[in-house]
Amino acid sequence: MLLEQAKKATFRQIAQKTSLTGNIIPSKRLCYTEIMKAQFSDTHPRMEALQIQLLRQTTPMRKMEMLAQLNSSARALALSGLRSRYTQAGEAELHRRLAGYLLGEELACKVYGEIDHVT
Repeated sequence: MLLEQAKKATFRQIAQKTSLTGNIIPSKRLCYTEIMKAQFSDTHPRMEALQIQLLRQTTPMRKMEMLAQLNSSARALALSGLRSRYTQAGEAELHRRLAGYLLGEELACKVYGEIDHVT
């Protein structure tokens, strides 16, 4: 009996989504572009509407390419920050420190070892 109630409760949780305002709304197959709205106060509403329209027209493959470029840029920026912070560190140490940021220090230690061991 308790197991059946737990299954139903879990199903209800999965069947609901949280709206942008934090309210629970019934699950409906919504695409993120259906709920896109004005996001940036420094962008003119007409320009933002054009940006949203262009994003809606972009193919999934192109969106993935854009995401990969964004991730690459963020990684390069983080690595640049580490280079300026740890000026005496070699490439191996910098990449290990980057792994600490990306994976969390605990997982990075398990995967790559302690920073002291990197030369």
